[in-house]
This record gives sequence, C-alpha cells and structure tokens, in this order.
Amino acid sequence: MTRAQPFSPELAAKIDAALPIRTERLVLRRYVEADIPTIQELCNDERINVTTLSLPFPYTIEHATDWYERQAKGWTEGASCCLGITLADTGELIGDVSLNLWLKHKTAMIGFYIGVPYWGNGYMTEAAHAMLGFGFGVLDLNRIEAGHFAGNHASGKVQRKIGLVYEGTRRSYFVVRGERTDDILHAIVREDFEPDLAKSIARAKANEHIYAGPR
Repeated sequence: MTRAQPFSPELAAKIDAALPIRTERLVLRRYVEADIPTIQELCNDERINVTTLSLPFPYTIEHATDWYERQAKGWTEGASCCLGITLADTGELIGDVSLNLWLKHKTAMIGFYIGVPYWGNGYMTEAAHAMLGFGFGVLDLNRIEAGHFAGNHASGKVQRKIGLVYEGTRRSYFVVRGERTDDILHAIVREDFEPDLAKSIARAKANEHIYAGPR
C-alpha cells in the first residue's frame, strides 16, 4: 500500500509560496544538487548514525547522491517533504527536517537531525517547530507523529518541546545493529499546536513532571 499522493496544483502553489521557511536563526529550504557533499559530511558521523534506523555507515558520496534523488522524488510524488536546515546568517547547511506524508488521512511523521558540530544550540527544536507550522498551516495536516529509539532521550526532548506528547511504546519493535529496541511514540494534533516556540517550550517544561514515557 502506497501513501504517496501527488500534490494538487493548488497545494503545490501554496507550498511554493511558503518556501523557504524562515525562523529567528534559520532558513529551511529545498535541497539543491550542490548540497550533496555537505549531506555526506554531516551524515558520515557515527554519532548521527546511531540515532537512525537505516542510515549507512560509513556514509559515502554515493549514499548522499542516492538520498538526494529519493528526497526529490518524494516531493514529486507527494510522499514526503524534506527541507535542508541552514543558518540564516551564513547559508550553511547544518541538518535536515522532513515530513513523511499520508495526505489521504492528513497525517505525517516528522524526522530530523542536526550535524554534530551544531549540537547544543537549540537549532533542532527551532527547525522542527517551524516544520510543524508548515505541516499544519500549509499542508493542512491534522496529526503529526514521531518516534525515537529507546535511549535516544535527546530526540524525545525535542519532540516534547515542540508540543508532541507521549502516546506509547512499541516494545522490541526494531532491530538496530543486531539488537532489538523499543520505539517511543509521540504525536500532536492540530488544535494542540502552539505557534509561539517559546510558549511551546515553556509548556513542555511545565508538563515534564507528568511525562509517562521512558526517560
């Protein structure tokens, strides 16, 4: 069963008008072929690899080229929206944020990473929050979900900061590097989205004591 559904002309025009997405410190934009060497450099780090399900390691230029072509096809088929995260002041590509779409049900799964040299600056939270706004405001989604491996607490914290809430644990769901691991699920629906990032972070902090998922 395929979830791909090509964008209608009206939605395609709406997407074009909304891009690139600008935040306080970042610009989220479509990829260009010249990004391939930077994609390879960012992904060829074991600290990134261990947080992903299927990223090869070592990550070669051929891997980056193949991914670039697949993400472009995702846009064409309406299967996904992948945006490069760049620094507003330099244009430097530092990571990725994406939505894997199921437009029939107005649902998507968000995924993301930030290159290791840029960790600890809040860039991932800023970019992922902006992508939620794009999903709800431009794509007219009703629900956006995310998952992370048990033990990848940093990803879970980002998900909760942008407003996703813990929905459950799929036990022993994946085999990752030869070992079984749980999948921790978070999600948000349209009416719960807080467009102001600072307010979203504050709300998540206030509610952290009632978080029922793994820490």
